[in-house]
Amino acid sequence: MKPIIITIVALLASCASTSDAARKNALVPAAALAWGDSEHGVKSDTLRGIDDAVEDGDLADPSAMLGFVGQIDATLTTSSEDAILLMPWTALKVYAERGIDDRIDDGELVEATAIFLRRRLANFDEAMILLSQSGPLPTVSIRTNLRSRVATPQGRLPLVAIVQN
Repeated sequence: MKPIIITIVALLASCASTSDAARKNALVPAAALAWGDSEHGVKSDTLRGIDDAVEDGDLADPSAMLGFVGQIDATLTTSSEDAILLMPWTALKVYAERGIDDRIDDGELVEATAIFLRRRLANFDEAMILLSQSGPLPTVSIRTNLRSRVATPQGRLPLVAIVQN
């Protein structure tokens, strides 16, 4: 069992030492996949929310919001670091949430499915926050106290804490 724990700790330590550029290169494709297209993904939820806001009279002219959607499309496609820093995601997040709620209100989704979509949206939001930060991304450190042990089905194992700085 000790070799498995040592392997896990080594893998986590290697992730913590990964360069900022490598993490951004991994995060942008994942964010682009979650963003999706007008049929599936966070983009479809956002477009649905914009349409609902127009229908309800809460948004008179959707052209600015649709322009922001296009800007995020272009940014995630090109992966330009300058464009990533200027992504207008915060203006669109409320429409993505509204799109999910509208699908529930219209009977297209059950709450269990909405939970999945909200988790996807939360993960996408976190990725957008990380990508839009200038400077180095937060690092992860691993702290081990070999004297503190936790009872597991495999016996008492050292307590390992993963801390995001």
